[in-house]
Amino acid sequence: MSRRLVELSAADALSRMRTAADHGDWDAVDRLLEEASRQFAGNEWVAAVLAAMKEIAESRSRERMMKESMYSASKLRSRLSAKDEDVSFSVASESIERPAYLRRKPSQGKGDV
Repeated sequence: MSRRLVELSAADALSRMRTAADHGDWDAVDRLLEEASRQFAGNEWVAAVLAAMKEIAESRSRERMMKESMYSASKLRSRLSAKDEDVSFSVASESIERPAYLRRKPSQGKGDV
């Protein structure tokens, strides 16, 4: 599956997690996170986003989970990419040298990568 299709599929999974969190169904959130982690393990950026989501899910904070999943899904759906963007993701490759609007961040709204 192409990298872009993976990102769009991951955005849909995050939207389902957001709905489950809104209903307080943390078992479904955990199940969806596990499924998504297995499905998207080959994409390092999506895996990093899901790892950040897992930390939030473990805190059982409905508001945080809903907000982060909404912004992360939006970023996955509509991000811009550089022409020379590496296929692989690493915090080091998303350094300050790259304009902020092109960086792939595991958690949205964080000042550092």
